[in-house]
This record gives sequence, C-alpha cells and structure tokens, in this order.
Amino acid sequence: MKAMKTRSWLDTASAIPLIAILSFSIFMVWQWVTEPPYTPAISNFQERANTFPLDQVAALTSIALPATNSDTAASNRVLPGADEKIDEFEYFVHQEEETSCCKCAFAERESEKSQRVAPLLHGWNDSELIKRAVDLDEGATDRYSASLDCLQSEASTFNNPETKLPKDRKNESSRVPCTSCIRPKAKVKIAFMFMITTSLPFEALWNEYFRGHEGMFNVYVHADPLNVTLFPNPSSVFHGRLIPSAHADRGSPSLVMASQRLMANAMIDDPLNQYFALLSGSCIPIRSFDYGYKLITSSNQSFIEQITNETVMVERYSGREGGGEIMLPEIPFEKFRKGAQWFVFIRRHALLVLKDQLENKYWDKFNRPCVVYFCGTDEHYYHTLINILDSEGANGKCVTYVTWPPYISEHPVEYGNWQIKKELIEDMQKQDDGQYLFARKFDADTADSLMALTDTILH
Repeated sequence: MKAMKTRSWLDTASAIPLIAILSFSIFMVWQWVTEPPYTPAISNFQERANTFPLDQVAALTSIALPATNSDTAASNRVLPGADEKIDEFEYFVHQEEETSCCKCAFAERESEKSQRVAPLLHGWNDSELIKRAVDLDEGATDRYSASLDCLQSEASTFNNPETKLPKDRKNESSRVPCTSCIRPKAKVKIAFMFMITTSLPFEALWNEYFRGHEGMFNVYVHADPLNVTLFPNPSSVFHGRLIPSAHADRGSPSLVMASQRLMANAMIDDPLNQYFALLSGSCIPIRSFDYGYKLITSSNQSFIEQITNETVMVERYSGREGGGEIMLPEIPFEKFRKGAQWFVFIRRHALLVLKDQLENKYWDKFNRPCVVYFCGTDEHYYHTLINILDSEGANGKCVTYVTWPPYISEHPVEYGNWQIKKELIEDMQKQDDGQYLFARKFDADTADSLMALTDTILH
C-alpha cells in the first residue's frame, strides 16, 4: 500500500514540468498571434536621411538649413515672424513613419542619442568639437533631425499624462505599433548656456523658472575645471549638464572660446536648439519662462548689442599685438562694434561664429596678445563679426539688464541683500518696453531674498 502511494506521488511530481512546458508553449503561441513582434524602423533612419534631398529633409523637420550666399532667407524657415504663430510648429508625419511611433522606438532613439553626446563630458578637443558641430549642421543629414517628427510626437505622448493612447495600444509598455500616430505640436528649444566660475547660487530660482517647460529648453554649463562635481542633485535641471570646460579670463579670447564650447555642444546635443542664450552665474530671470520664450522665438534676429560711439573703441581696435594694421583689410574701423557679452543667437549665427573659428579669418585678428590695459575681446568679436557678415541679422538689443555706476568703472553694480525688494524687480521689468528677460549682477547672499520674490520675478 505504501509503495502504491509513493508511486502515485512520483507520477504527479514528474508531470509538473511537462504541464509547465505545455502552458508556456501555449502562452507563447497566443502572444505571437495577438501581439506580433515589433521591429523598430529607427534603424534605417540614417539610410533614409542620407538619401533625402536636403530641401525635403528641411521640409520634414522644419529645421532650417544653413544660409548660403545665394539663399540667405532659406535659413530662416524655422524662425517665424512676429505676426505668425511664433511659439510652436507642427511636424508632419508620413504614413510609412507612423509604424515607428512606439515607446520602444523612442527608447531606442534616446539610447542612440545618449551614446552620441551624453554624458556631455566627451573627449573631443575644441577643434574636434567645433568641426563636428559645423559638419553636423551643414550636412543636414543627421538621423535625429530626419526622424524628429514621429519621435518628438512620441515623447510628447508619453510625457503628457492627459494624452489618450490610441485604441490599438493596450498600455504604455505595449510594443504594438500605432496605426495612427498622435501628432501634438513640437516646439523649438532655447539653449540656456551658463558660464560660471564657482557654484550657481541661484540654482533654486532657475529650477523654479524652468519648471513645467520641459521640451522647450536645454541647459549647458561651462564651469571652472575645479568644479566638476557641481549639481549633484538629480532633480535639478543643471544635473549632468556640465560640458568639458577650461579656465577663462575676463575680457580675453579664452572667454570667447568658453562660449563657443557651449554653442558647439548645444548644436550637437539637440537639433531643436534654435536659439542660444548666454548667461553668467550672477544672472537671474526677471520674467516668466513663457514671456521670454515668446519674445525670443518671435524674432528672426539675434539679440546682441551694436555700439559704435564709446571712447574706448579706438584704443581697443588697435590694442592688440600688431596694432590697427592687423585688423585690415577684413575689419575696417567703421565696422568695429562693441556690446555686452550676454547675447541670444539664432542658430544661423551660432553656426557663423563656429565656422569662423575653423577658418580663422576674423578670429585671427582678435586672438592676439593684448598690448594695452584691456582689449575686451568678448565685448567686440561677436558684435563685429555679425555686423560684417550679417548686419541685418542683429537687432542691436540685449535682453540682460545691467546697472552701471555713475562713475567710470569696469564692473556693473552688484546688488546686495539689502537692495532686494519687489520694487527693484518691477523697475527692471519696465525698462525699454519690457525687453529685459534677465538681470545681473546679484551677490550670492541674495539667493534667499530673491526666492521670496518668485511671484514677482516670474511674472
């Protein structure tokens, strides 16, 4: 009797693996029938991008091609006029590309992009970095530019909790291709480029400024090389946004090179970066993100000053090794310009200055030892270059408010904690018909007082 019970138990135990294998096989067959395996079409984007005529690529992506001598206006297609809908544009999605609108396709695209440029601490030297940025922008065959339509739509779909999924997608993790791709409007982005020497005392205020506007901006930070451990908090918009940096001295060519590193990294990192705003560690926002976004993206010109009548102009024009003669014939004195180093460039101008860095035609004039007290390369190079090569492309304005003391000084007024009042911010906001979006300089000790005025600052 005991032997029979033992045999019955053994028969039951030996059947368990067979039942498990049979159940798994039935499940796999059912899975194959109901959800056929999906092969992302993203792998052939590069081939298709390389075979597209450049004008078709530009039409699909709404990303402007670089201007040529014969067609300057073509480069402004992504920069609408003030009388148009200036804050967004739609991507057109072909029927054949809709099959790639899946979460897994978007994830693969993000993975590819991370291998390309992120983390931003790559190993390229300045020449390699700038050449890559110029070649990428001029070639207009970047796989991500060619596929932004569907994938940007996909990103918006999953980043927006209110978006309803298509009927044929069972849940967010489904790998079933969409038959109708949701096509929300995708926005051009502003690259906010911070040049800092120590920590960023107003990090909390900037985080509040950017909050809720993901997908409309990117942040890049050029810091003193000793500060490579900045922004350890993963919740900060500055986390992981430090680019390879080098020491930069005030008024010197090294400061210009710092801004060029920022622009080159921003151009490579995201083709949707169409505007490039340079800021310092002592800058704060004095307007809401939405206000600034509309003001900047409504313009097809760069915001950069073009001053001609300051007393220092003659000395600085001839103040480099070799004198004024080395500026000729490319830069006659009447074309020499001055302005604040804080600018907002359209993408065409970012490409223009990087190309000159490679060609070394105008940069060679400014990248020489200064033989007078102060040459202020950062206050003249960009301003003069754009005035010579594209004078109509600059509006002569600066969007960063600065207060200068009544006496002659090399430095603007630095606001202390005792000066931080609601009335101060409101007065800055009213200046020049509300054109100022940022302001400087603010002492680091004012951070808490400024945070208490967030409602006024981000108005």
